[in-house]
Amino acid sequence: LGVVVTAVVVLVVLVGVSMLRHNTVFNEWKAPLVEHEAPPGMAMVESGSRFGLIWGNGNHCDAEAWVLLSGDLGSGEIRAHYSAVDDLIVRPDGDLWRVSIEQLYLTSTTGLDPRCG
Repeated sequence: LGVVVTAVVVLVVLVGVSMLRHNTVFNEWKAPLVEHEAPPGMAMVESGSRFGLIWGNGNHCDAEAWVLLSGDLGSGEIRAHYSAVDDLIVRPDGDLWRVSIEQLYLTSTTGLDPRCG
């Protein structure tokens, strides 16, 4: 029984460490978009993100982050405001602008993170 308990504790610790490492990478990656103020004259209506196996068939971790903006600026002005963000996607979403970043294989190793397949 002691061996089983020890094995479970070790597994839980390893999964936790893997998830914390991935959370750190993910939070640093999305920060330039989701922690940046909305452009002048626009309001951030929503922000969100997701991490894990989003696209593909396993053995990696993907990431997506977005903000929805309301206001009168156009795509070029929004891109200029977020110029420090690599691979920015700006597209209309109804009356709003969806500004997002996506990264297939944000981390190429899943470790023991159950979110990454």
